[in-house]
Amino acid sequence: MGKFRIGILGAGNIAPAYIETLSQDSRVMVTGIADLRDDRARARAEEYDIPNRPVSDLLGHSETDLIINLTTPDAHEGVGLAILGAGKHLYNEKPFTLRPEGAQGLLRFAQERGLLAGGAPDTVLGGGTQMSRQIIDSGQIGEPVGFSAHMLCGGHESWHPNPEFYYQEGGGPLFDMGPYYLAALFQFFGPVQSVMGATRTMKEQRVRGAGEKVGEVFAVETPTHISAQITFHSGVVGTLTTSFDTPSHDLPHIEVHGTEGMLRAPDPNGFGGDTLVMNRKREAVIVPPVGEYCGNHRGLGAIDLMLASGEGRAARCGGEIAAHIVEVMSGVMRSAEENSPITIESRPERPCPM
Repeated sequence: MGKFRIGILGAGNIAPAYIETLSQDSRVMVTGIADLRDDRARARAEEYDIPNRPVSDLLGHSETDLIINLTTPDAHEGVGLAILGAGKHLYNEKPFTLRPEGAQGLLRFAQERGLLAGGAPDTVLGGGTQMSRQIIDSGQIGEPVGFSAHMLCGGHESWHPNPEFYYQEGGGPLFDMGPYYLAALFQFFGPVQSVMGATRTMKEQRVRGAGEKVGEVFAVETPTHISAQITFHSGVVGTLTTSFDTPSHDLPHIEVHGTEGMLRAPDPNGFGGDTLVMNRKREAVIVPPVGEYCGNHRGLGAIDLMLASGEGRAARCGGEIAAHIVEVMSGVMRSAEENSPITIESRPERPCPM
């Protein structure tokens, strides 16, 4: 099999992690990077010694098989359609899209053209989450009963130079960080059956704390504290809370409760991290991550997407999973608006472990 010929569309803050992963993998050839801001793409290309191409040239490049879409979340759907329309396989950064209908549209469009579609996060392929999954699957904590998960912070305006999009429709803590947690929970328990959500917004305005416009006030247009009750088809039930209104806390990222003990999984926004396991006697052991992917290996999911096609298996970060996570997040938000539980229609298969 020849090398996977992968291009990158979007040269923002997350691009270096992808470029480094792809460039260091002997199975991959990076065919170019493009951005609407050509100066930014040119700087990345020079830094990493990869070709810089205009967007139209990357889309039409005959020696590019897959394009990784690192544009802003509101552009994931439209740019994804353009990539597929150009005959390239697609791998979207998280969230896959902002609308369940858009996610399903991308999947149908890809299927009609015989193309692959996948999406981040691929942090779940790292040694941390995979070790937690292995422990759960082994029965070490008994049968999983429930979980509690927390992504809590005071917001991004204190450090991000352009924080507005985090507080606009389609942003917020759930769509921003929720995919990491939901992807890890999917690895542990499989697909979600139903959700119930509640939301709150503590501030109508936020103040820039970094960048060239420090002190500038901007409006908050989406809920900033979101609590979701989630029921999985496997029977596991639990809560996920995401917040930009909680600057101080001491809660675990993900804690899984089983009939014979409990497990604390590492931060799902990273590839490594230890897993803490405690039995009925409250005897605890810390288990280090397993395997070679414990650093910052963003882009691993795109490689796995191509490998899966050749190996005749489902991709571990396939589009069906990414679209399912979009439906879950949208269901939580709709549930909060309607004050009613929402049934999740999609039901992708839990992928095989690494």
